[in-house]
Amino acid sequence: MEKLVEEEAPGPHPSFTLGHGLYALFLIAESSVGRQKLASIMSIGEGSARTLLRKLTKRGLVVADRSGCRLTPRGASVYGEAKRAFYLFRPKHGSLPGKVSLGVGLRGGGGKAEGVQERDQAVKAGAEGAITLVYSEGKLYMPGLSNVSEEHPDLAESILNVVSPSDGDAIIVSWGSEVSEVVYGSLSAAWSLYERPSSEG
Repeated sequence: MEKLVEEEAPGPHPSFTLGHGLYALFLIAESSVGRQKLASIMSIGEGSARTLLRKLTKRGLVVADRSGCRLTPRGASVYGEAKRAFYLFRPKHGSLPGKVSLGVGLRGGGGKAEGVQERDQAVKAGAEGAITLVYSEGKLYMPGLSNVSEEHPDLAESILNVVSPSDGDAIIVSWGSEVSEVVYGSLSAAWSLYERPSSEG
């Protein structure tokens, strides 16, 4: 997935992130879509959509024909891996800054979560802000900082009322003014955490 956002010479750096690539895979997996519809749903220009699809095709993840774009077996495998690793949810409205928010849970990712790195990745991808939490023994914690369930019970409740994490899961919640911003922010941060080597390794 990282190769999707690598710069190709000659030419400018692509105007999309890992989150764009993941979001495209999720959308294409749901139904065959054309370039124009994909650009509209993803809130990117047709030129960027064309470049993204070209890169997905080049990596053997997507195939396109007159009926639209669909996943190849390799693309379906990557999508399946993502679905097994991540789960998405929306916290209770008004519990976080921004007009919209989106949470992405990473199964077993709590041991690698750092907080600042995930926030920076989410903001780089378009979110206005993000917070990383770790679930353990029925409570949410900020990595190495605080017990959110005790210090900010309303925030913890807004999350745990809509999702049921397992011990050791990492949860990244991004917020912003547009749905696309928080989708790209949360997915980019979650994938960067997923790819991060374990501190034990």
